[in-house]
Amino acid sequence: MELIKYDAPVVECDNFEICEEEAWFLVFVAVLLGLGASVVLGAAVWCLIQGKGSFTGGVKWDSGLNVNIECK
Repeated sequence: MELIKYDAPVVECDNFEICEEEAWFLVFVAVLLGLGASVVLGAAVWCLIQGKGSFTGGVKWDSGLNVNIECK
């Protein structure tokens, strides 16, 4: 019986230039998500504290995306 030699595959991890050049996009998306979450959480807190009042608001884009916030 003959033994078969197995060579493990080698992964090269020295391709950091692409990650560094595209990192600004991830930071930009994270900032937008943070701002959006702040607006929604602020509206929810305001609605809970000011139970008497009401507000409605929304944004609609040409692509069909529609975001509405309502508190009554």
